[in-house]
Amino acid sequence: VPDTATPGSSYEVTYKICQASTGTPCDTAKIKITIAGTARAIEAKNDNFGSIPNTADYTSTLTVFSAGVDTLEGVSGVLVPGTDVSLHPGTAPHADISMDPATGKISIKAGTPEGDYEYQYTICEKAEPTNCSNTATVRFKVVSKTIVANNDGLWRVGTKGGLTPSILNNDMLNGRTGLSEADVVIEATQGENNDVVHFRMNIDGRISVIPGLPVGEYTYHYTIKEKGNEGNIDKAQVRIKIVSFAAADDEFTEINNQDQPKTIEQSVLKNDELDGRTPLTTADVDITPRVFKDNNNNPVDYFTFDTTTGKITIKPHTP
Repeated sequence: VPDTATPGSSYEVTYKICQASTGTPCDTAKIKITIAGTARAIEAKNDNFGSIPNTADYTSTLTVFSAGVDTLEGVSGVLVPGTDVSLHPGTAPHADISMDPATGKISIKAGTPEGDYEYQYTICEKAEPTNCSNTATVRFKVVSKTIVANNDGLWRVGTKGGLTPSILNNDMLNGRTGLSEADVVIEATQGENNDVVHFRMNIDGRISVIPGLPVGEYTYHYTIKEKGNEGNIDKAQVRIKIVSFAAADDEFTEINNQDQPKTIEQSVLKNDELDGRTPLTTADVDITPRVFKDNNNNPVDYFTFDTTTGKITIKPHTP
């Protein structure tokens, strides 16, 4: 086999055998040699989905890919089921609980018994179905409460400060997610040692992180109360890590030109940080874009990402 043989390539060798004493009879046969490649490293990590209410049918916003951040060598960011890997759920812990192999979300039916549950799964490389991960476990708690605050983080923010995602993104009221300030009041939890100087909770659930904190991990405790029924409460906490290298979330509001592509003038690097310095350029860092998705987590192709500038272009006729 030549030294230049590549994984997956095949070679055939023809050989002949003859009777040693007479030289005849003879026959020929072939040997097929396939070069095996080195399997890509693949890992499924344990997940914690927090509390899930049983007051209505519910499908989690978290997925097994985003919560524990499963990995496949050579793929950056959150894995895409059906493209990067296939998902293989284990045995359901209850008849009213299921895991969607197409998304990695967990659904429970109204009335599922309260308690702590574990749901196991594995993932396999899509291109090499026999290359599979270890078994990972999703843990969650089914509760009968109508309001549920779930823990958040770990969220990374640079030393220059910034704005976190909303703590309401994974909280629930009457089986409904996507809460806003119209649904609940958010307060710092009484009796906890919250740093209200450097962490300021906004009414929409996002936390403003004020510059001045040293690199390290911090915890902010919060309480949500149902508006109009403020005796209905729940508590959770946010883990925030101050780092010297951070990619901060961006929000852009643009009016799409229906006939021409429109490029957003601000680069996504404007609020990112490296060693206490911001804004960054592509001379400082490399950008690796992932898949654009809509609010329902479905891939869309309405946008292009220029990795040389960090700018996003909206295609014509984007809805």
